[in-house]
Amino acid sequence: MNKGKISIEGSADKLSEFGFEDISRDEYFLEGLKNSQKQMSRREIDGLWERIASQNNIPVRRPMYRYWIAAIAGVAACILLVLKISTSTEAPDTTLQEDGLLVFVMNNPKMEEQTSEIRLVLSNENIVSIYEDNPTISYGAEGVTVSDKMLNQTNMASFNQLVVPYGKRSELILSDSSKMWVNAGTRIVYPVVFQNHRREIFVEGEVFLNITADTQKPFFVKTHHVTIQVVGTQFNVRAHSNENETVVAVVSGAVDVVSQNKKHRLEPNDIYVYSEGNETVENTDIDKHISWKDGLFIIQSERLDEIAKRLSRYYGVRIICDPTAAPMKCSGRLVLSENLETVLDGITYAAPVVWSYDEDGSIKIKPK
Repeated sequence: MNKGKISIEGSADKLSEFGFEDISRDEYFLEGLKNSQKQMSRREIDGLWERIASQNNIPVRRPMYRYWIAAIAGVAACILLVLKISTSTEAPDTTLQEDGLLVFVMNNPKMEEQTSEIRLVLSNENIVSIYEDNPTISYGAEGVTVSDKMLNQTNMASFNQLVVPYGKRSELILSDSSKMWVNAGTRIVYPVVFQNHRREIFVEGEVFLNITADTQKPFFVKTHHVTIQVVGTQFNVRAHSNENETVVAVVSGAVDVVSQNKKHRLEPNDIYVYSEGNETVENTDIDKHISWKDGLFIIQSERLDEIAKRLSRYYGVRIICDPTAAPMKCSGRLVLSENLETVLDGITYAAPVVWSYDEDGSIKIKPK
C-alpha cells in the first residue's frame, strides 16, 4: 500500500486498512445557502433550495442558473462580502451566513469528475489534493492542518469545501471543535469561522457528526431536501445526490428535521427517512446506519443491488448487478479489512451468484 501524501506538503501518516470479519458463512449472510435595499424572503430562499434539490446535477453555467444568479447578484455581493448575523437563535430564519451558504452552493456545484484524491477547496485558486485514504483535516486557532501538517492559507475563501471521492474517507474537525467522519462520495460546504449566533453547513453524501454543544449558537445541517437543527448531539446523515432519499439517525441528544412543510423531533435510536416526498420516523436499532465509520457494514435483509452500490462507493470500484440478481436479499455483516475480491467471494457463498471483471475494470454480479 502506498504511503499517503498531500500534493503540496509531502508525505503524511500511514493509510488505514479495511477488510472482512472472520465469521462463518451462515453468520456472514443469513438470507439470499441579509439585506441590501432588497431583502430575500423566506419563500425566495426556499425556492432556491428547491432548485438545488431538483437540478443539483446541472452545471452552474447553464442559462437557467444565469437567470437566477443575475436576479440575486446585488444581494449576493453584499452577502459574500459581509458575513454578519443578526438573528434570533430560536428559529431557522434567513441570515447573512445562511444566504451566503446558499449562494456559494449554487455557484460551486459538486465536482462531477471522478478523482482518485480527496480535495480540500480553500478557494478557487487554492485547491489541495490529499493522497491518503483516511486523512484528518482540522481547523483551529493556528490554521488548517491535514494529518498534522499545516497548510498555506493564502487566498482562503469564507467558505471551504471538502470533497471525498469514492473509495476514500476522511475526518473533519471544524473551528468549533465539532467532528465529522466523512464517508466516500461526499461533499461538505462549511464556513472557515462560524459567525455570531449560528453554525451552518451543507452536506451532500454521508457523514457522522459529533457536534460540540453551544446553546447560544445552534448548529444546522442543510441537505438538498431537509434542514437539521441540533444543539449538541451525535447523529448520522445520508443524502447522496444520486439517490432520492435522505436518512437521519440519532445516537444521542436530539435533533429537529425540517422539510418543506413538516418538522420532526428525533431522539436516540430514531431513524428519519425522506424518500420521494414521503417522510417516516421509526425508533429502532441504528447500528447499520452508523457502523460504516468503524469500517463495518451491517446488512439486514437488503437487496443485492443495494449492497453492491454501498460496496462500490466504499471501495471506489463500479459494481453492476445483473437485473435477475439485483432483487436477491441478504443479511449479515461485513468488516472491511480485506480487499474487495475477498468480500465478493463471501457474497457468492451466501447467494447463488458469481462475479467477474469487465473489460472497463468494473465488476459484474450475475446469477450462477
